[in-house]
Formats: sequence, C-alpha cells, structure tokens
Amino acid sequence: MQNINKLEFLFVLLVIILFCFYLIFKNSFWEFFIIPIGSYNLDFTDLRCIKSWERLYNDYSDLNEIYNDNLGCKLNYPRIWIFFSKFFLNDNFFYPYLIINFVIYSTIFFYLIRTYKTKFLVYFYISGSSMLLLERGNVEILIFILIFLFLISKKFLKILFLSLSIILKIFPFFSLISQLNKKNIKVFITCLILSILYFVYSFTELNFIFENTPSTGDISYGTKAITSNLEKHYSFFLNNYILSGIILVSTFIFYKVFFYSYVNKIRYKNDEMFLAGGGIYAATFLLNSNHDYRMIFLIFLIPLIVNLEDKIIRYIFFISIFLSLELNRLIYFLGFYGGIINTFFKIILFFLVSLILLDILIKKFINNELIIKK
Repeated sequence: MQNINKLEFLFVLLVIILFCFYLIFKNSFWEFFIIPIGSYNLDFTDLRCIKSWERLYNDYSDLNEIYNDNLGCKLNYPRIWIFFSKFFLNDNFFYPYLIINFVIYSTIFFYLIRTYKTKFLVYFYISGSSMLLLERGNVEILIFILIFLFLISKKFLKILFLSLSIILKIFPFFSLISQLNKKNIKVFITCLILSILYFVYSFTELNFIFENTPSTGDISYGTKAITSNLEKHYSFFLNNYILSGIILVSTFIFYKVFFYSYVNKIRYKNDEMFLAGGGIYAATFLLNSNHDYRMIFLIFLIPLIVNLEDKIIRYIFFISIFLSLELNRLIYFLGFYGGIINTFFKIILFFLVSLILLDILIKKFINNELIIKK
C-alpha cells in the first residue's frame, strides 16, 4: 500500500476535524460554514423527507394515490424510493445510513486526491455545494457513489451501477456518453437499450415525477433557474426552453468559428470521467432548474482539467467551478451581486463544459475511436 503523502494526510485530518466539530456544535457547524439549514431548523431534511415516504407503502401500486398524497413531503422520485424508505430508512437505520454515506463519500474524495494530487479536490470537499449536499443528506450522495463505481468498474459492473443509478434518479442517463468509445461501446449500447425500456415502462410514473418536482431559482442552476430569477427579480418572463435553445446554438457557433481551431492540437486525459460529469451538468442545465448540490458531479471534470495543456482554459475552468459552487457564501459577502456573479459563472461553466464535450466527441469520431475493429 502506498504511503500517505502530506496532502492526503491533511485531507484525512480535515475530515476527522469536521466530523468532530459537527458532533459538538450541531447546526452551528453549518452556520459557521454559511450553509443554509433545511426546513424546521433540522439538518438532513431531504433524507427525512424520503424517510416519510414509508407512509405510502400500502398504496404502492396506485400511482395516482402515491403521487397525489398531500399528507407530508410529496413524492417526486421513482416509487422504488418507497421501498428504500420502508426497509432502509427506519429509525434503526437512519443515522447508520448517513454515517456509511459520509464515510464512502469521503473515501471517494481521498481516492481522487491520491490519484490526481490536486489541492482543488480538498477545497471541493468543503465547497458550498458539497457541504449543502451533506447538510441535506440528499440521496444524490448515493447516486454520486454509484456513478463513481460505474466509472472505475469494467463491463458487467459498469452496466449494473449505471442502470441502478438511472432507475433511482433518471438524470445519470446523461453520463452514458462517457461510454462512447471503442472499448465500452457494448456497455453503451446495453445501457441505452435498458434505459429506453425502463423509460417506456415507467412513462406514466415519469410524468408524475416531473409534475411533482419543484422548479425554483433558489440555490439552483440551469436555464429554468435563470428564467425563474428573471421573473422574480425583474418581472421579465422568458421560456426556459427558448433560453436553452439560444445558449445551445451559441455554443455550437462559438465552437465552429473559434474553439475548434484553438484546441485542435489538444489531446485529453481522463476524458471518460469528464464526459460523465460534464454530460450530467450540461444536460440538466438545459432541461430544468437543479439544486446546487447536484454540481457535486463536477468533481469528475477535475482529472481532465488538471492535465489540460492550455493554462488559460485550465484557470478559467477552476475559477468558474469555484464561483459556481459558492452561491450562499457569495451572497453572504456580496449580497445580491454575489448571486449575479454566481449565475454568470454557472453559464460560463456550461459553455466551457459543452465546448470540451463537443471537442472530445468530435475527435473520437475523427480518430475512428467508435469503430469496433474485428
């Protein structure tokens, strides 16, 4: 086993200190790090919400009944989470589940820090979005773990982990583009077919989920968040899909006119991770508003970014990620303008991610990396 270097030791020490401080100070811990506490001044509110879905277990087969239930937290996930709530989030397992998630989450960060040796990953752990995810106890932690396992696994296990994550939350489907290469094309085709079958089978349920999923501009990213804030603060209404179309077309034009020739000679390392994390961010950005803790998947961009040959793009990436992850802290120190800065850099980050995604995929086609040679 490799010896722990200074950076890894500091990270482990940081995790231990943070955990001890939370046990001592409880909610004051989150307030110190400028992380908003959930409803009723309780932390882990998202997980408590899911725990409450055990009440729907008896009506599991009745979609109208479970998705229109108004007795508590409204179901806006696939109904498999009712089973999860019933058998894995009862009073005996609630806190053990949280602790196990925390340990695995921290271990993944340790693995990435050990592998890619960048201090930015240590910052990412205590970033606003990461700590918001931990404070809410949101199930995106579980999805994050599954996507990580999907990325480091091979063949059958890749299919298993990705398929499970899609069944649980749908949006991991967009990480499937990471398998567009000669080595994993069979994984891509298999997961694509399984996903289509799942979406067709669950079509009615998916409609209920989309109807129940709240869209807000608060602590969120995406075109829907932008248009919601424009309407809220400036009484200016714009359909988010029109904005998505404008941004998407602008991205393609900028890539064709300028970016392609600028990065023509760049070759990318760790592009599979980038495609997975970037695919999730870019697609969810265009489709809806998404709570900022979903930006945890941006961590899969870091292995490629730290190895980018172009320093200008690398530094712009790091600055954009940093300012995109810190909505609450920017607002705390800069007020309303902090929110504007955060939104601006989330848009910049979308452009950067999309341009690199395009460039990676186009170079794969040009180099015939998607052709299976017999």
